[in-house]
Amino acid sequence: MAGFLQELALAFAGALGMVVGGSLATGAAALVTGGLPLDTMADMSRRLKLWAVVAGVGGALVAFRTLESGVTGETRETLRQVVLIGTAFAGAHLGEFLVRLAAGK
Repeated sequence: MAGFLQELALAFAGALGMVVGGSLATGAAALVTGGLPLDTMADMSRRLKLWAVVAGVGGALVAFRTLESGVTGETRETLRQVVLIGTAFAGAHLGEFLVRLAAGK
């Protein structure tokens, strides 16, 4: 069980970090190129959200293959993957919320 909890924490933190870090990097790029950094950061946080979930679960193909096989009977592993994807989504959503809050959006 400790291994699964660690996996959940890593998925959450990885997705959160990808959204926040990617948004900060694009904000810096907008600043250098004369764009609007806060608007760019808010927009990028929304656009990165799905990719952060995919990265948070460590490559969605394995997770989605497991979900597909769960239809045929492996309920426990399917539930694990659903919880893992949900946790990664929560991290990405929190990251987007924090960036949009900081940007005043």
